[in-house]
Amino acid sequence: VSKVYRTGEVEIRAADDVTFSVQKGEFVVIVGPSGCGKSTTLRMIAGLEQPSAGSILLDGMVIDYLPPQKRDMAMIFQNYALYENMTAFDNIAFPLKVRGLKKAEIASKVTAAAEMLKISELLNRKPGALSGGEKQRVAMGRAIVREPKLFLMDEPLSNLDAKMRFALRKEIRQLQRRTGVTTIYVTHDQGEAMALADRVIVMNHGNIRQIGTPREIYNSPADPFVAAFFGSLPMNLWEEDHMICGIRPEDISLSKSFAHGWEKALLLTGYFNGVQWIGEVQCEAGRFTVCSDCEMEQQQTVYMRFTEDKIHRWQKG
Repeated sequence: VSKVYRTGEVEIRAADDVTFSVQKGEFVVIVGPSGCGKSTTLRMIAGLEQPSAGSILLDGMVIDYLPPQKRDMAMIFQNYALYENMTAFDNIAFPLKVRGLKKAEIASKVTAAAEMLKISELLNRKPGALSGGEKQRVAMGRAIVREPKLFLMDEPLSNLDAKMRFALRKEIRQLQRRTGVTTIYVTHDQGEAMALADRVIVMNHGNIRQIGTPREIYNSPADPFVAAFFGSLPMNLWEEDHMICGIRPEDISLSKSFAHGWEKALLLTGYFNGVQWIGEVQCEAGRFTVCSDCEMEQQQTVYMRFTEDKIHRWQKG
């Protein structure tokens, strides 16, 4: 599918020939920087945006012109989208009431979802009395009770603090495994993508740059953009013999004493992240980010060596 926005003579291709398939029960994460086209792609799947070209199929059936409510999908947004005048119970129950289910069946489904999400004691509260994490659990409960073919999640954790994001990230993955519902999840956070995905779709400027498992994308990035974007520390990139080369910080060895074949460098900065020392070194080849078990002091002379088989190379241009 493609999505083109036009303002006068200006044309913006928010999604440009985006093509992929998702298998039943799979958890796929679309990741990329702001403005890369990931949310536009999700909104086209949901029916909130019409594709400018191409088709979307669900179970082999073209659904391009079906309205959102007819697509058998449940979407979870970053802003929760809860009804402020309704209790958590009524927010979760809302899609079931619209379907006309009986009260006893609604109560049973809402109770089961609340127990799964550990929010049973919150069902009588309104959103104003809930924390951000609790609101997101209520929004997830509303999606679960619908028993859809597809969960669509658009940056659902971006409004939460780091501790809550980590906790809910685990719960979302466990929930998806328990329910088995096919899930497409959008985020700009590659750490979330690594933790959640069966497969990852990396996007930039409206294009798909790579599709693969988190391990495949981390170990064998398709191009310098993916290499630099994917990883808690960005890959070091430099040019050499008309090639773009890259190496991850953990694949650079660091020592305080000289050994044959090791290159002299100056440690510019260094800090401890609780597990390892992270530093920036300057050598003849350029400036590199490194991580090491060695304690680091700024403006210290060190020696470094690349793990040769861990160097990635791409043709320039």
